[in-house]
Amino acid sequence: MSHQMCGVFETRPISLQDKEYFKSVLNTECPPDKLQFALANLTKFLKKHHGREAILLLDEYDAPIISAWERGYYDDCIDFMRGFLGEALKTNEALDFAVLTGVTRVSKESIFSGLNNLRVCSVLNERYGDIFGFTQEEADCLLDMCGLENSSGELKKWYDGYLFGGKEIYNPWSVISFIDNDCIFQPYWLNISGNSILQVLLKRVDEQRRKELTGLLRMGDSSVNALVDEGIIYTDIENDENALYMMLLTTGYLKAVTKWQDGRSRWWCSLQIPNREVMQAYEDLEFKTVKTEEEMEEAARAALTQIESKEYTAELARQGVTEVWKYGIAFCGKKMWLEHR
Repeated sequence: MSHQMCGVFETRPISLQDKEYFKSVLNTECPPDKLQFALANLTKFLKKHHGREAILLLDEYDAPIISAWERGYYDDCIDFMRGFLGEALKTNEALDFAVLTGVTRVSKESIFSGLNNLRVCSVLNERYGDIFGFTQEEADCLLDMCGLENSSGELKKWYDGYLFGGKEIYNPWSVISFIDNDCIFQPYWLNISGNSILQVLLKRVDEQRRKELTGLLRMGDSSVNALVDEGIIYTDIENDENALYMMLLTTGYLKAVTKWQDGRSRWWCSLQIPNREVMQAYEDLEFKTVKTEEEMEEAARAALTQIESKEYTAELARQGVTEVWKYGIAFCGKKMWLEHR
């Protein structure tokens, strides 16, 4: 993006000092303490050039935080992002408004502390629910335009089913990919960024959660009830047993069918697997329960062998999927052993 803005910095309103700063950012020579101001400075430079406030659209703003958490420099990343985003969003006279999208809310991290007029819209909110993907009418219109009216029913089974504030939504990436790939029904969407998080969560699954999750995978129309906590942060994931379902919900592996409050004013939701595409993403999971910890490794390997011997991935291969991750998971009480290929 910054390279595309080079023309802005040839104009007279931009000072020589500001131009030098911008060049240091482009050349990756800017030190971290000054790099924190890069986004805020960019909005200010744009205002000087255009004579009006900038609009900031930031997709997957928490992707760097997820990556840092996976690789062991989480605290450093949080410190940087606090300045990087905070300087751009708080009391910035060069900013008209900003729209950020991400998998999780990070309000507890205090990245956005002191920020006024912040409105959060999650998968459980009614507001903007019909703009997160294709509605039924939009999907039907697209099929009509392509002469694929007869594919409507099957398309619904594969890529519909997501619920945003009660509004039923199709996965837009999957629908477009289906049309772009000669109308072959197969999985097109895999939330790769969430795999490491889910693996850590699975290591913390207790016997009850294991049974619930196995039931979801083997009976697509079954559901589980979970306490709603949209404020989960990464450092708490391994210690929060409820984090599993919230992460599966926010990353698109589950949908909230209903939502209600209990007698203590806590929100709960009933969760299901949304469609056939997501169901197939789960089909490579094989769970085993053992009586002693010593048996866990062997059981997990046996689960992998069973995946291959029973050809669980055959349907995926027939649908054109060339790369499949296979997981064998063994449980002993609250402990877990995971093997993958």
